[in-house]
Amino acid sequence: MQNINSKLFNLILIRYSEIWLKSKKIKSRMIKTLTKNIIFSLKKNNIPFHKYQYTQDFARILFFLKNEDINKATSVLKKKVFGIHSISPAIRTSSIIKNIINRTLEVGKNILDQNDSFAIRARRSGKHPFTSQDVAEQCGYAVLSCFKDLNLNVNLSNPKKKIFIEVRDNFTYIFTRIIKTDWGGLPI
Repeated sequence: MQNINSKLFNLILIRYSEIWLKSKKIKSRMIKTLTKNIIFSLKKNNIPFHKYQYTQDFARILFFLKNEDINKATSVLKKKVFGIHSISPAIRTSSIIKNIINRTLEVGKNILDQNDSFAIRARRSGKHPFTSQDVAEQCGYAVLSCFKDLNLNVNLSNPKKKIFIEVRDNFTYIFTRIIKTDWGGLPI
């Protein structure tokens, strides 16, 4: 697995799948079990984390780590924890469009190279004064404007680099990869 720029990201965004199909009571229990399994796996592998929390809509679990522990944690979670569908090392900002653009430019500065093609993949959950398309367009325009010297091209169908943006209520998560796990699904 390719290493991630550990200086850039400080959390791991964790997705699960079938748990959403369960009743509210069962879903709550399964999310707690999954969280306990993640904590156990990180501790067993001597990977410290500052805290964990859930997104407001409980669609994601977030584990906050030191930058230098992101690669090791990603590797462990990808291979060792049942129930995780995919993971993404990410950074978080508020869901104010100006802040989203600024953090997207930080990510772009770290991943974009001369003559790269790129795409912004934006998703939104909750109520905001903008759409996912607005986020993608404004962030894409900012990237093109800020990095004119790199001769970048937008390619929505087959980009060399992707920047993902998930706007979830009050917070936004920005990442460059969606890493599928070896297992997925809880229960197995």
